[in-house]
Amino acid sequence: MAQTKLRGPIAPLGARAGRLTGEMAAITGLNAGTAVAVGVIDAHAMVPASGVVTPGKLVMAMGTSTCHLLLSDREVHAEGICGVVEDGIVAGCYGYEAGQSAVGDIFAWYVEQAVPQYVKDAAQREGIGVHEWLERQAAKYRPGESGLLALDWWNGNRSVLMDANVSGLLLGCTLQTKPEEIYRALLEATAFGTRRIIEAFADSGVEISELYACGGLPQKHGC
Repeated sequence: MAQTKLRGPIAPLGARAGRLTGEMAAITGLNAGTAVAVGVIDAHAMVPASGVVTPGKLVMAMGTSTCHLLLSDREVHAEGICGVVEDGIVAGCYGYEAGQSAVGDIFAWYVEQAVPQYVKDAAQREGIGVHEWLERQAAKYRPGESGLLALDWWNGNRSVLMDANVSGLLLGCTLQTKPEEIYRALLEATAFGTRRIIEAFADSGVEISELYACGGLPQKHGC
């Protein structure tokens, strides 16, 4: 392969190792000059893919879990930060990572294991998915209105406790508790988990001015 010098602010990501030579093109059947990409961590690739190449913007790669990625012009070591690597995501910046061990997985668990049949029947009658039905109903409540309190530790806690052995928690259920109220509490729990991570960064002196949501979860559920 002909080697090329990597240029631009996002050289470590989305960069190429070189271009295919004529000799290798003949062997592979590809066109000469085809860019040869370098490997990259999937969540890290979402940072420049989201248009984030400058400090202060938190990218949340949301799916079964959530990976929180942040660029900064300074290096600090603080509670809740899983790792920080200079030039680790974008050249010229320190790349930080934190995360929630379960997000979408929590809602999938709830729908698959705990939602009563009448909810599934109602969603089918309306021609929508169970998640969408629960989201519509949950949206009618104000934060904390149901009196339920949940912790998003269904798969342990990655940030800020770094403890894979803790478990999820749901408090305040009564005989009047509805499925959508539990769904709402789980939504609030995952949101608070992200807030706690943001606060950990802020407390350590790493500025966050904007949030970006990407990945499968916001695409499927319109976050």
